[in-house]
Amino acid sequence: MEVKSFKAIDVSTASFPVLCLLDSPVIQYKAYGTKALSANVTIDPSGTAKEGMIVLFDYRATITTTVAVSRFGDYSLTIFGTKLPYSFLAKKCKIFCEYHGAAWAVYILPSIDSIPAIKLEMIDPTILDDTTLAADGTTGIFKVKDAGVGATQLATNAVEEAKIKDKAATLAKMADLARGSIIVGGASDRPAALSGKTSAYILIGNGTDVISVPVSGDVTIAADGTVTIGAAKILSAMIKSGELVAAHLSAAAAVAFTQMAALTASKVPVLNASGFIEAGTLDAANLTFLDVTAGTLTASKALVVSAAGKIDTLDITAPKFNGTSVTATAAEINFCAGGTSAFQTQIDAVAGKTEYTTISTNTIVTAATLKRSYILDTSTGTVDLTMPDASTVDANTVVEFICKGGNAATVIAHAGQSIEDQSGSEVASLACSGSGGGFKVVCDGVSVWKVLFYT
Repeated sequence: MEVKSFKAIDVSTASFPVLCLLDSPVIQYKAYGTKALSANVTIDPSGTAKEGMIVLFDYRATITTTVAVSRFGDYSLTIFGTKLPYSFLAKKCKIFCEYHGAAWAVYILPSIDSIPAIKLEMIDPTILDDTTLAADGTTGIFKVKDAGVGATQLATNAVEEAKIKDKAATLAKMADLARGSIIVGGASDRPAALSGKTSAYILIGNGTDVISVPVSGDVTIAADGTVTIGAAKILSAMIKSGELVAAHLSAAAAVAFTQMAALTASKVPVLNASGFIEAGTLDAANLTFLDVTAGTLTASKALVVSAAGKIDTLDITAPKFNGTSVTATAAEINFCAGGTSAFQTQIDAVAGKTEYTTISTNTIVTAATLKRSYILDTSTGTVDLTMPDASTVDANTVVEFICKGGNAATVIAHAGQSIEDQSGSEVASLACSGSGGGFKVVCDGVSVWKVLFYT
């Protein structure tokens, strides 16, 4: 092949892109000089390419670039459509470009001194996956990129324990686990799923495995964790000595004599100086405070508790009430069962003298709480008294009202009923006017209280 002409390309001063004119007699170029790339640069053909056309490059330049992005560096030199690999940017080589009718084929012929630098980046880009490999920024040697290995690159069982970083496997990376289950050591020491969600079950070890079982025996457990002791489950052996006190006994416990500690003959339960029950001796010495002989009560005597708190006798032939002798005829005593006599008259007289009350706030009176007289004390404010239903009170019952204090006092009839004043007019209420003023009313036993007179 005859070389017609050469053309020099100084990469340090050249204006990129450099165009190679195909219709000129120049078919060989010599690249030299030094350049640090700050952008991608190209050397491109210009003109009409013909089948079999050849262009040669004697590459002797020194071009530098970082290699953090790909095997071609952050920035690249492209000759006739083909990027020059990073390892050749600063090495001598012959570049042979041949047109095949549709595209330029570029061949790189390294010099002897560049052969040791041949690395993975010299592989045809069409068969090298740029997403999995990256060049080391210092040496240019290609390594697997971070996150460059995916599922398709990994062989079955390729990832070993040592390759997994401690604390790197999150819960999200685990296979699905049935809801309510936990991971336990199973057969052959392999992890296994154990369901722990059965209602009211607990997890417990049986010496071999962890199992989920229901609670049984003296207690039961609910799904919310509440533990209940079963009926009749607490036995005598379970009660610590000295722990059972009176508060533990039900008021309806009804402790039978057979359940009490056995007493020896001639012994009775007595209280000792500490207030506890103990066995006492029933003999004459312990009965000397009684007005009886041992084992025998005197005629017409009754047993009572004396002022000293001891058992004593009482003569019942002459009964007394609060220290006063009580006498009554048979008729008067019989009246206590419902008869009529002076005995009842005396009781009524006493009751009539004392059955009164003072009120200073609004009060509603019923037949059961009705008094014979009322003092309506208005010293701190007005006072209203509502009468009971007349039909619930005995006919001819008389009630008196007296006003006290400087405020108004009002007597109000029961709902739906009335009070008849001295003029015969039926009104819903009557006022007690002036301190010391008042009136008396009488019940007709139906629905009206009538005023007898004013005071």
